[in-house]
Amino acid sequence: MSYNLYQYFAIFLPITLLVYQLTPRKYRWITLLCANYVFFYSFSKSLVLYQITETAVTYLFGLALWKMDKAPDHMDKKVFRRRKHAVLWLGILSVLSFLICLKYLDSIYDVTAAIFHFPYTAMTVIMPIGLSYYTLQNISYLVDVSNKKIQANKNVLQ
Repeated sequence: MSYNLYQYFAIFLPITLLVYQLTPRKYRWITLLCANYVFFYSFSKSLVLYQITETAVTYLFGLALWKMDKAPDHMDKKVFRRRKHAVLWLGILSVLSFLICLKYLDSIYDVTAAIFHFPYTAMTVIMPIGLSYYTLQNISYLVDVSNKKIQANKNVLQ
């Protein structure tokens, strides 16, 4: 399902908005989460796997960064800061690797096949518009947790 299809505007969006309005405020995030996964599933079943994996990776790195609150007594603060930055960069690179694979893997295969002359069938991966935005939001979350601007979320689904 795409944003510009009749089914999106006539069926999916009105039902989502209605359920959202009928849901108590405390649980509206669940409505949005379910609608998000249904939309991704209707777009491409493999993208749901991508989204679940990227959510789990972001969640785990966010928790790791949050737990790195202060340097232990036996550790130098500079060494601790370097380790924390290394965890942050590893998280950012992990999240970016998903996007790079989805967006550019086909191009990399094309170039490699042309250089080394091996048969290759192009993949067709259709991606929704907001995939880059979603990835950048995850990176922003990791940076904010690392800088203690926000607290790491304890619930993987929120």
